[in-house]
Amino acid sequence: MDKMWIVIPDVHGRRFWRKAIKGNEDQRIIFLGDYLDPYETEGISSEDAHRELLDIIQFKKEHADNVTLLLGNHDLGYLAPYICEFRQDVQRRSVYHRLFLDNLYLFDMVYEEDVACQKFLFSHAGIRTTWLKSNEWLFGNGEFSPSELNELLHNAAERENLYYALADSSIFRGGCDAAGSVVWADVEEFVYNNDELPGYIQIFGHTLHYDGAWTIENRLWCLDCGKGFCIKVDSGGETEISAI
Repeated sequence: MDKMWIVIPDVHGRRFWRKAIKGNEDQRIIFLGDYLDPYETEGISSEDAHRELLDIIQFKKEHADNVTLLLGNHDLGYLAPYICEFRQDVQRRSVYHRLFLDNLYLFDMVYEEDVACQKFLFSHAGIRTTWLKSNEWLFGNGEFSPSELNELLHNAAERENLYYALADSSIFRGGCDAAGSVVWADVEEFVYNNDELPGYIQIFGHTLHYDGAWTIENRLWCLDCGKGFCIKVDSGGETEISAI
C-alpha cells in the first residue's frame, strides 16, 4: 500500500497551506514550522500572519490525530529570544510567547515514520551529526533517536537546555557554531558536509528558494518555496514529490 504525506513548508503568514490541505484533511499533514514573521517583500502583514497561525492551530485541534505541527526558528524565537529575533513582530512578542507556551502540547520538533524499509525524518531544517556531537552535553554520545528532541521539548525541566542547543547557527547563517541546529541548518551545510543523520531520508524547509524542491541525491529534500507538497512512497520504496 502506498504512503502519502501532505507537507507544508515555511508558512510565514502565507495562505498556500489552505490549498494544500483542501480535500486532504484525512491524510497525514505535516507543517515544517515558521508560521510567523512574513517577508516584507511579499506584502504579507503581521495581522495576516497572526490570523494564519490561529487558523493553523485550530486546524490542528480539529484534526489532532493526523496533523503534525513542527516548530521552526522563527517560532522558537518567541519562546526564547536568543534563538531568533529576525523580523519578529515586536508588538505581539508577549502574545506569541503565551500562545506558543499554552499550545506547546500541539507542537513537536520532528516527525519520523518508517515506510517500505526506509526511515523518513521531517524537521524544520534537518539534522547534522556535527550538531549532535557539539551538544553531547545534552544528547549524550550514544545512539541518537530524533524522538528525543520531542521529549526534551515537552519536558519542562529540560526545555531550556534544548533551547540553548537549538540556538546554534553556522557561518552559512551568520553564526559561529560548528553546525546549525535542527531549526537553523542551512541546506548548503548539507551540500558541503557529508554529516547528515545516517539512515534517514530527511525532509525539511528553512532555506528559501522559489524555484521548487531542492534535493541532494534523493536523501535530503529542502521544500521551502512557498507551496505545499504531496509526497508518495510506494511499496517498493520509490518516492515521488510533487508540488500542490
